[in-house]
Amino acid sequence: MLNYIKGLGIGILCLFLFVLGVIFNVEFLNKKPKTSPLSFERNVNVELNASANNFHSQIVFWLNKNLSTKYELSENEKENIENSFRQINQLIREKNICKGGSYSLEPTFSYKDGVKIPNGYKINAILECNVNENTLNSYHDLLQRLDKIAKQSSSFSISIPALKPQFTKEELNLANEKLYDKLIEKSLNLNDYYSLKFNKKCEIKSIVSHENNAYMLRSAANSDYYLPNNEKSILQMNANVMFVCN
Repeated sequence: MLNYIKGLGIGILCLFLFVLGVIFNVEFLNKKPKTSPLSFERNVNVELNASANNFHSQIVFWLNKNLSTKYELSENEKENIENSFRQINQLIREKNICKGGSYSLEPTFSYKDGVKIPNGYKINAILECNVNENTLNSYHDLLQRLDKIAKQSSSFSISIPALKPQFTKEELNLANEKLYDKLIEKSLNLNDYYSLKFNKKCEIKSIVSHENNAYMLRSAANSDYYLPNNEKSILQMNANVMFVCN
C-alpha cells in the first residue's frame, strides 16, 4: 500500500512537472518578442470636378505709351481722359454688370543717387464684372463698346480678360462635403492597403485637413469672353493622415 501511494505521488509530480514544462515552453520559449508599432504620416489629396454658374472678370486700364512716358500731361489730355471715363460710367450704369468706373492719374518716378526723377504717368482704373449665362451677350457688347471708347480716346487701352469661375459660399460648402467624403474614403483604402502590405493591423489615428479647403486648382475658363459651358473647374483638398500599424 505504501509503495502504491509513493508511486501515485511520483506520477502526480511527474504530471505536474510536465504541465509546468508545457506552460513554460508556450509562454516563454515560443513567445515572439513584442515589436514597436509602425507609425507614419502621409499627405492625401483628392479632386472634384465642379461647374460654376457665375463668372468673374477684371477689366484693367493703362495709359498708352505716348502718355505714360510724358513728364507732364496737358489739360487737353486730362480732359480727354475725363470725358472718356464719363462715357464709361454711363455705359456701366446702363449694363449693370460691372462695378467701378473711377480712375486716378499718378506720376511715376525713378531714383538715382537719392534724387527722384519723373518717368511719366500711370492710370489706376479697374472694373470688376460678374457674368452668367443670362448676361453674357450684354457683357460681350460692353467689352466692344469699351474698346471703341478707348480707341476714340487714344489715351488708354483696356484688357480683354478671361472669365474666371466664381463659386458661391453654398456651392463651396457642398463641394467641401463631397471632398471630405472622398478624402476619408481614400484614407480608408490606404489603410487597407498598408495592412495588407505590412501584414499588420493598421489604424487611422488622425486626419488633419489643410485650412484652405475646396480651392480651385485650375480651370479651363481661359477663353476671352465666352462662357466655358462644357468645361469644369478642378477643386482640390488635401490632408495629413496618420497611420499606426501593429
